Amino acid sequence: MKGKLFGWFCVWMFLLVSGASADNAKIFREAMFKSMAGFSGVFLSCRQTPEVNPIGKSVCGKTVSYFNERSEKFRIKHDYLPFGLPQKERTKELIDRKRKLGAPLWLALELNYAETPEGFIGSARLSAEVSMGFGVDLSVPDGSPTSRPRSGTLVFWDRNSVASGDTTERLAYVLNEAIKLNMDAFFAEYMKENQK
Repeated sequence: MKGKLFGWFCVWMFLLVSGASADNAKIFREAMFKSMAGFSGVFLSCRQTPEVNPIGKSVCGKTVSYFNERSEKFRIKHDYLPFGLPQKERTKELIDRKRKLGAPLWLALELNYAETPEGFIGSARLSAEVSMGFGVDLSVPDGSPTSRPRSGTLVFWDRNSVASGDTTERLAYVLNEAIKLNMDAFFAEYMKENQK
């Protein structure tokens, strides 16, 4: 009898803690999405590893087209970094185009590609982020390491996709479809916070 009571107590505690964790996760997600409000637009870039790969041009090109289509549909001020620029030009273009938008939220696509004996694999991470020059955590006591200004990238939202294919064309197709789904999820959250 004592063992059964202890077992039920453990189950009850697990459910109580699980419910609290779910509530905390919901609160965190809502706060994160609210942080995406107030930006002057959205800026897209596509980074790939390795720098030159057989799916980069296709995936990044289709991502830019879909991004432009979605942004125009929702009447969001937007721009993108042209794909395939040399590093020196890329930095200048990035700064110039982002400045024209004011203070945009940066939607970054990180594309990874590898060839294996079984075929081709790739991953795509789509993230909404902003570069911070002097980020400070106001929730910690003075003197804490994060209470001093730090620079870095603050990520508000991200989604990852992993895919494989027996040809580079099939891999690119699957990644493009996953990116579209993830971009639709981003725009749904972005519009919810920016229509208030």
